[in-house]
This record gives sequence, structure tokens and C-alpha cells, in this order.
Amino acid sequence: MGTFLLVTAEQLPVGLLTPVGSALRVTDGAAGLMVTVPGIVAAVAAPLVPVLVGRMDRRLLLVALMALMTAASACSALAPNFAVLLASRVLVGVAIGGFWAVAGGLATRLVAAPDVPRATALIFGGVAAANVLGVPIGTLLGGFAGWRAAFAALSALALVVLIALLALLPPLAATQPLRPSALARQVRNPLVAAGILATLFVVTAHFCAYTFVRPLLEDVSEVPAPLVGPLLFAFGAAGIAGTSRPAPQ
Repeated sequence: MGTFLLVTAEQLPVGLLTPVGSALRVTDGAAGLMVTVPGIVAAVAAPLVPVLVGRMDRRLLLVALMALMTAASACSALAPNFAVLLASRVLVGVAIGGFWAVAGGLATRLVAAPDVPRATALIFGGVAAANVLGVPIGTLLGGFAGWRAAFAALSALALVVLIALLALLPPLAATQPLRPSALARQVRNPLVAAGILATLFVVTAHFCAYTFVRPLLEDVSEVPAPLVGPLLFAFGAAGIAGTSRPAPQ
């Protein structure tokens, strides 16, 4: 649920770009900063947050980051102008980067060794679920009740996840603090560096196009606004189909 929420929060403005830009009187290009800014902030926060928190219990860290997401999404829903909305998206980026850096490795500490691959797949399954359900549902909600309602719903979901983290996760004390030198050693590893570079190019290319898919659909392809949400749903479903494979016999 945490990864589902984070990816939904990151990509929700994609489906709301046109109405947000119109309501707050900014161009589609400027409105695209709602996706660009948290993405850049998350990239910086992912390595920095674990370093800065030291030995802080990871359960408490996840709760704190989810509280930040709750507040930031509520601020987005209430933003009186685009500057305030963009500032709230900076906080969303911090929450996304910090949460990803910790949640990705939780499976090894929460389940028995034989179940780690399956648990890890479930954790990262939230990414696909966000593309298939989160963003399209948020877009549909924004179409029916307005873009502010979509951000408000995101804040409410973050609060639910926060409560679930408190209720369900055990204490997760850090075994040792993460040192900047350890990060530097990883970057100097040519295989890790190649993976980082490939990820940078792929994700940049994806969001260069995906961020502006709504104005592209409406202005170039002349797709009616009510059909944007269903089209995004179809895109997410195609993503799941493309990454699926038959189970081994």
C-alpha cells in the first residue's frame, strides 16, 4: 500500500495537468513541474535520508515519511496558487525518496528467507497497481469532483497507510548507520554506476513523454476529457501485460 500510494502521488498530476494549469493560470509546461520537481527531490532524498537519520528505527522513519506525505497532499488540495502547490510537491519528493530507500529492502526483515522473493515482488507490485488503478482513478475523481478532491483523497489514503504502518509493522531498528563513504563505494562500482545511468535515461525518457500525455491526447489527438482516465487505465494494464511472464512449470 505504501509503494502504491507513493507512485500514485508521484504520477497523479499527469492526469490532472490540464485542469490544474487552467485553475491556477499556468501553462502546461509549468504545470509539468508538479512531476519534475518531486522526481528530482526524490532522487536526492533517496540516498540522503538514510544517511541523515542514522540509527533511527525504520518503522518510525516510514511513519514520519507517510505523515509528511499526508500533510503535503493536504497542502496540495488546499493550495491557493501554483507556488504553494509546487512547494507541497517538494515535500512529496522527500517522502517518496526516503520511503523508497527504506521500504525496498524490508522484505528480508519481515518474512522468512524462502518467502523473501515473493514478499519483495508484492512490495514492488504497488508500482504496477498505481499505474493501473491509482492514477486513472485519481484522474476520474478529478474529472467528477475537481482536481483538489483528487489530492484530498490522496491525503486521506496516506493517513490510512500511516495508521497501518503503526499497527502492523514491528520495530525495525537499524543494524548500523549508513555512511556517505559506503554510498561512494557503490557509485564507484562500474556495474552499479551502469545501472544508475541506465535507470536515469529510461525514467527521464518515460516522464518526458508521460508527464504531458493529457494535453497531447486532448490537443493533438482530440480525445474528450472524460476518456483520458480510461486511456490511462489501458496504459497501466498494458504495462502489467508487458512485464508479466508465465509461471515456471
